[in-house]
Amino acid sequence: LFAVAEGKLGKLGIVRAFANANEVNDMPEMFGLWNTVPPCESPVGVTVDVILVYSQSFEDNPAAQQAAQNVITSFESGTAWSSCFGSVRAFDAKLTAQEDVYDARGYAARNDWANGPNTVFLFVMRSFRATRQTVPVRDNWLHQFVAEAYDATVAIRGSRYRGDTWDPYLSSLPADVSL
Repeated sequence: LFAVAEGKLGKLGIVRAFANANEVNDMPEMFGLWNTVPPCESPVGVTVDVILVYSQSFEDNPAAQQAAQNVITSFESGTAWSSCFGSVRAFDAKLTAQEDVYDARGYAARNDWANGPNTVFLFVMRSFRATRQTVPVRDNWLHQFVAEAYDATVAIRGSRYRGDTWDPYLSSLPADVSL
């Protein structure tokens, strides 16, 4: 998940990107978690949308399109978390299978090892002006999310993510990649 902002005190969005079959299959569990770790219990003072982004084409993967549609239908049916959000929308980044690369062996195995996630991130940045990755960990997290999104004292939030595959070859990465 990561956040996007649109306009000054206008709208916010929470982006959920998904790519492979496991991520498609995890969509019900991920959004089901919001029923037990609710995003809010009262209005947050600004419209927040949920934006689902599939890395490839919905046309080529009906299961991915159905997973996104199930989240939209759940929202429209009034799931426990639907009152926290203005809308749920789905988009596909239309990467080809050759472009949608994520090789867990990392940079040492292939230079384009994270091309898929990176390209999807750029798609979201161009489309929605993304700002950071987030994972909800407590009830009513949406209030904190909105407060942090509009905190004028901070330009960039978050930490450098290295993941479990970075450690073995971190020292072999060029400086501009490892910063």
